Amino acid sequence: MRAITLSFRAKKKPATHPIFGADKRKHIVNQTMDVMANWRLSPFEFEGACRAGLRSALCLEGHSWQRADDEAASIIETCLRGHQRPTWLQGQPEGADRENCLGCGKLLDTADRQMRRVSYCSEMCQASAKVRREEGDRFNRAQACQKAFKAVARRHRPEQSCSHCGTAFRPGYESAGFCSAACARYARDAKLDKRECATCGARFKPLARKKAGRFCSLPCYHVSIRGQPRGGKPASKATLAPRICDQCSATFQPGRPKAKFCSAGCRNRAAYERSKTP
Repeated sequence: MRAITLSFRAKKKPATHPIFGADKRKHIVNQTMDVMANWRLSPFEFEGACRAGLRSALCLEGHSWQRADDEAASIIETCLRGHQRPTWLQGQPEGADRENCLGCGKLLDTADRQMRRVSYCSEMCQASAKVRREEGDRFNRAQACQKAFKAVARRHRPEQSCSHCGTAFRPGYESAGFCSAACARYARDAKLDKRECATCGARFKPLARKKAGRFCSLPCYHVSIRGQPRGGKPASKATLAPRICDQCSATFQPGRPKAKFCSAGCRNRAAYERSKTP
């Protein structure tokens, strides 16, 4: 009896058409490249955040997760074209050889650096630096994700005129009234009335973020603090009373009115202990 072999024909994966047209895709790529260009450690720093933002915006428009992810990955690949992806070791924050501790700035032991690659003088400095780095990275990734999301979301919103300069723009969200942060800042500053400088008497308009400003310039501020203390606070380092460090209880001469620690090491130890507190 002859064996019968049935032929199996695999189904072809249906071809997916790009979501964006050529012109719109070019515009989205340019905006995403602007976001990813603000990297500090590596051109790939915001790769994941931008991909997540693009994918979220496309999913909210009704596209399937897989199709939205494929389109987002294609856009990110276009933005990173020409960059050589680093090795795993090069991608680690602790990968570079250094002479000073990244936490407190203390000079690292020469023999220790020759035997193994170290970046911190102690485990406490390493843990506190990791907490600070993760907090900063979390904020930067969230900001990059939001900008990538807006790059897609604003394409369906109608154009409107900036309330300050009159430029036509597509807002990232419905309540936006200005085309840029600079226009929003100028509009807020225009609402404030002029006042007299507490040092020279010249009339000036304070910044919106400093509505209680009393000086027209930085020199006037420095002239003022060299005199008698204002607001019940000491005027200079020489007049600041010695105080006790919150970490090691040592007496030290503070350089700032709000100083709580005698050194960067004590400040890092306090940050490490706070990170371990549930």
